[in-house]
Amino acid sequence: MLEEEDAVVLRDGRLSLDKSLVWVDTWALEQLFDDFDAALHGSDSCKDEALRRESVERALELYRGPFLPDETEQPSYIAHREQMRARLLRFLAKIARGWEEAGSPEIAIDCYLRFIEADQLCEPLYRQLMQGCQRSGASVEAVAAYERLRTLLSTRAKLMPSPETQALYARLKSADTGSA
Repeated sequence: MLEEEDAVVLRDGRLSLDKSLVWVDTWALEQLFDDFDAALHGSDSCKDEALRRESVERALELYRGPFLPDETEQPSYIAHREQMRARLLRFLAKIARGWEEAGSPEIAIDCYLRFIEADQLCEPLYRQLMQGCQRSGASVEAVAAYERLRTLLSTRAKLMPSPETQALYARLKSADTGSA
């Protein structure tokens, strides 16, 4: 199937793929995150507009949703899926802060929306979207993001948003009624 007999490597009793012969999207995404972090040199946000745009487009090409989403019972798959999501969220937070600091919060919001399209049940993405909307004064959009998440979770997974997300929603609603 791999057409290269050296593509599969047995080392220390474990099977793996030879990275020099096989391309894997998760490896490419991890490399993108590593390169992005190296370019920032420890900064909390990305101030380079071209780097932000290029990195987001490349990440969207590579991140097509959660890692092996149908393999919900495999602990190693779940761990890797959550690790990739965590790295994606850190990446997006730095990207979004860069756009917000540059006075373009709407681009940060659009970025979150585009990643939500790829991973519709990634609740932390919705929280970041809600917070970005709140910071930019778009409280109606923040509430709408919560409602979308609540509907998706209840219909697809028979779950409610986490207490953390519900608390954020309550703060948004409270702030919205307090300003009315």
